[in-house]
Amino acid sequence: MRIFPKIREIPVVYKLKIIIKNKKNFIYNLIFLIRNKTPLNTLIKFIKCHFFKKDDLKYNFYNHAYFTDLDWFSSGISLFNKFMQNERGAIKNILEIGSYEGRSAIFFLNYFNNSKITCVDTWMGSHEHVRTMKEIEKNFDNNLKTYENKLIKHKTTSDNFFLENKLLFDLIYIDGLHTYDQVKSDLENAYKFLKPKGYLLIDDYLWKFYPISKKNVINSANEFMKKYNNNLEAIYISTQVLLKKKL
Repeated sequence: MRIFPKIREIPVVYKLKIIIKNKKNFIYNLIFLIRNKTPLNTLIKFIKCHFFKKDDLKYNFYNHAYFTDLDWFSSGISLFNKFMQNERGAIKNILEIGSYEGRSAIFFLNYFNNSKITCVDTWMGSHEHVRTMKEIEKNFDNNLKTYENKLIKHKTTSDNFFLENKLLFDLIYIDGLHTYDQVKSDLENAYKFLKPKGYLLIDDYLWKFYPISKKNVINSANEFMKKYNNNLEAIYISTQVLLKKKL
C-alpha cells in the first residue's frame, strides 16, 4: 500500500515541479546557445520567446492516422496559432524536407486548408533513428492516402529535389538530415525557392545529437540567419525557428 501520494496527484507541488523543470531547461538551452556563439540579437529573441504563453488547443487531424514513433511536432503547434493564424487561407504551396510518418504534413494540410504540399524524404533514416524505415514510410503512405490530390511525394534527397525543382513556396519546413552541411545546404536552397513574404520553419534548433565540435542544426541556422539578416525577419526562436522573407 502506498503511504504518500505521487507528486502528480498533488496539483500545487506538481505545478511547481514543472515550473522548475522548465526554468532549468531554459538555462541549459541558453548556455547551449552561448557555447555555440549565437548572435546577441538571436539570444534576445530566444529569451523573449521563452515567455510566450503556449495554448493547449487540440486538433482532431490525426483521428485516422497511425504512428509508431514519438510525437516531436505537436508541441510546436502553438507558434502557428500565435503567429500564422491570419495566414491560414494564404499559405497555398508548402514544401516539407523530411516527412517521416506524415504527422507534420497532415497538420499543414488541415491547418492551411487551401494548401498543397510537396514532401521530400529518402525514408532511409539517419544516425538518430532506431525505427525500421520501411515501416515508417508505409505509415506515411497510409496516413496521407486521403490527401492524394493535395500531395506530391518525392522519395529522394533534398539536394536532388532542389536541382530539379521549378516551384516557389509560401512555406518551407526544414526537418531533414540534421548534419551541419546538409542543413546548411537545405537552408540555402530553401531561401532560393521561398516566395517574398514566405515563411521558413527550421526544426530542432536546440537539438544536441552531435558534439559541439562536430556542429548541429543551430550552427547552420545561426550562420544562415546572420548571412540573410537584412531580408529575413525572425518571428519566433525556440526549439523551432520561424523566419519570414521580406522581399
